[in-house]
Order: sequence, then C-alpha cells, then structure tokens
Amino acid sequence: MNSEYIRLNYGEQVFAQKNMLNSQLELLNGIKRLQAYRNLREKEFKLKIELKSKIGMLLDDLKTLEKNLPEIEDSFEYGKKENRKESLEQEIEEIRRKLERLS
Repeated sequence: MNSEYIRLNYGEQVFAQKNMLNSQLELLNGIKRLQAYRNLREKEFKLKIELKSKIGMLLDDLKTLEKNLPEIEDSFEYGKKENRKESLEQEIEEIRRKLERLS
C-alpha cells in the first residue's frame, strides 16, 4: 500500500492541530462527565437501597408498636358528615344572631 503525502502550509497545519486538540479535549471532557454521571448513579442506587431498608425497618417498628399499644374504642362520632354539617349550620346561625344583636 502506497502512502501519499499532502503538503500543508503553516496556517493549515495550525488549524488542523487546533481542531485535533479541541476534539481530544471534548472527548476527554465527555469521558469525565460520563464517569461523574456513573458515580452519581451508583450513589443514588446505594441511597435508594438504604432508604428502602430503613422504610422496611420503620414499618416493622410500627407493626410492633401497634401490637403493643392497647386498643381503644371510638366513642365519638366527629367524623360523620351529618354531624359536621349540623355543627357548621349551628355556628352560622349563632354568628347571624350575634350580628343581628349588634345591628
């Protein structure tokens, strides 16, 4: 195989060298960013595993706590919509009466 050579003037040589060095620099910076990304992903993965294990331990502790706590009866009915609606209406009426007294 025969090699052919091309003669370049000084300006073309400098331009080609600059382009080659810039390409190498960009490639090395890309590799550096890729390594940093991989390190961050690895840290993220480890933190996710740690978080999952801590959540599991917390759930186990909550189950143990629920077993050890005494059971109580819900004797009040504050959560019903009817009671809340009635109490709101009563409060509204009471405020209206106070406003009428002030007028």
